[in-house]
Amino acid sequence: MSNSPAVYREKRSVSYLAPTRVVWKSSGVRGAERLKDVAGETATIWRAPGAQIPPGGSVILEYDTVEPLQGVRISRGRDVAGSVNARIRFGESVSEVVNTPNNDHSMHDIVLPLSAMGIGRVGNTGFRFLRLDNLDEKATLNLREISAEAWTHPAKRVGFFECSNERLNAIYEACFTTLNKCISPLLLDGTKRDRLVWMGDLYNEIRACGVLYRRHSAIPESLEFLNEEALVNKYFNGIPSYTAYWFLSQREYHRFFADDKFLRSQRKPFVFFSKLLLDSFDNDPDSVMHGEIVDWGAVERTPADSYGPLYLAAVQACGELAELFGEAKILADARRVAREVARRHVKSSRPKSAAAWAALTGLEKPRDVFRRVLSVNPRSELSTFHFDNYLKVYTMAGKTQEALDLLREYYGGMLELGSRTIWEQFDLEWAKGAGRIDEMPRRGRRDIHLESGAGCFQGLRNSLCHGWGASPMAWLVETITGWRRIQRGSQGRTEPLRPGLRHRRMPDSNGGGDSHRPEGGQARGTGARGDEGVQVAARPVPQGRAPFCWRVFTQGSCKVRKGVYIKHAFDGAIAKW
Repeated sequence: MSNSPAVYREKRSVSYLAPTRVVWKSSGVRGAERLKDVAGETATIWRAPGAQIPPGGSVILEYDTVEPLQGVRISRGRDVAGSVNARIRFGESVSEVVNTPNNDHSMHDIVLPLSAMGIGRVGNTGFRFLRLDNLDEKATLNLREISAEAWTHPAKRVGFFECSNERLNAIYEACFTTLNKCISPLLLDGTKRDRLVWMGDLYNEIRACGVLYRRHSAIPESLEFLNEEALVNKYFNGIPSYTAYWFLSQREYHRFFADDKFLRSQRKPFVFFSKLLLDSFDNDPDSVMHGEIVDWGAVERTPADSYGPLYLAAVQACGELAELFGEAKILADARRVAREVARRHVKSSRPKSAAAWAALTGLEKPRDVFRRVLSVNPRSELSTFHFDNYLKVYTMAGKTQEALDLLREYYGGMLELGSRTIWEQFDLEWAKGAGRIDEMPRRGRRDIHLESGAGCFQGLRNSLCHGWGASPMAWLVETITGWRRIQRGSQGRTEPLRPGLRHRRMPDSNGGGDSHRPEGGQARGTGARGDEGVQVAARPVPQGRAPFCWRVFTQGSCKVRKGVYIKHAFDGAIAKW
């Protein structure tokens, strides 16, 4: 055994961001606006203070950025006081910093001694708002700087989405911001809470990454991190049903990124977890079909027999991976168990997430699931955890128009409340009579962060930036553009998912290479305006100007036709309609 200590080389880069807005300040606070001008400064004696916080004074600042924040850097100027205590409160809403934040998983409410002519750092948490209170009874705090620390992963974003509907564009960017803030350096569930790698969350985050990045090291590193835990403790995150998400996550990662080297490294854990997955049914099928967690947003209203469809989805993914690994016995066992699960299936209408899995696995017809479950009170009992699945079933049932409306209303509801990110849980009923999260709470308006929530998402504990909510990005790209990952050796295909919406044909790279990054391929499509008002439109190139760019996912260049350009997301290559 080596005597050398363990060393972790941080791959992320750090930068310091000044606040973008002074939300509020108490009487007597002077110069707070100057804090917006200073970031990353060395401590100084001679320069004038940026802000002066009198005894008992307070200031609330906003850091409105897509960057993943992790604590703050506070610099005091020269004054006669020695160490002065300040109370620092981090929050994802203004309400959170004017109340007492929840300290689960990371500290969000801290008393920090600040030395004169020195710099203090505090906070292992994500946040958007910060409140600083001067706790000293006599001394004035002279502050040069309160800058947020942003830790940025080097992976380059290459995927973008843009259409004529600004609400959909804003939702896509909110999903990106949410995901980006949760990479620290692995794929965490939430930037504030839990700040843990959860297998269920990881599945959704992988799908979102698949339409944003060509490669992202956080995905295989997160999977390996969870492998090490589960190989010792048997279950991922101590939850038996999260084994299902391991198979789904591995399949989606390979489908989006075709990382064969990583897949080959997963043979040993695949054999181990396959045995665990399939044997659990053979040993006690009734236990497998009952009592497992399907949807955290619907734990209180989940029947005991709702796990079967999710379990079947995992068995199907297990079979697909077994084919890739050449594991004939596991493949045969997966097919046998899948048939038996299907035979035992009993239709249920709650939770909606379980019904969605039933449609996605072929247990029930999508049109039947839509008619019987999803179309009944369609704006209630929803969950950001499984929202991507709802959208996919809507599309399979021929209800893409209704899916777009639901996405705009449900996800758009969070944005209308002032959010820049997607929440761990949200209910449209909460929004009725609610104030915005980026404003001070007002009498007569519901304080939605403090007063709403249910179960483990109650009140300020609810995470307002949660990675599992980012997965509709994949649905938007796959549905609005019709773009799909295709298998190697395929010639590509055109999939018009809905009349009036543009679609794409993604060709294989010449000679059966990696279809995820084709060399010299072309992207073609046709389209028209849909009656839902969404138009994925290429625009004529103004004379002497760079082209307006619709972004699709491939690489290579094509000739220009009729002055209409489509820009590829990868490396700025140009394709044509």
